[in-house]
Amino acid sequence: MAVEIQHQKDAGKVPYFSAIAKELESEISPSTVHTALDRLIDLGTISANWAKVGSKWVREFYIAGESKRFINKIASEVYE
Repeated sequence: MAVEIQHQKDAGKVPYFSAIAKELESEISPSTVHTALDRLIDLGTISANWAKVGSKWVREFYIAGESKRFINKIASEVYE
């Protein structure tokens, strides 16, 4: 999940719940995405800010703190 967030950020997209769930819909259910995002926030791996996308406000997720290097390394390995 964190790798998908970083992948969307690197692609210039805003990683928010619906965008992440849509991208992963063939692999996991939206409820699993929701649970995973909650756990990653609880662990301090990701954080969120409010961002406006089109006409709606969404919670934009981003990699937080010490996890940045680790997640960036995994994302570069997976998506290259």
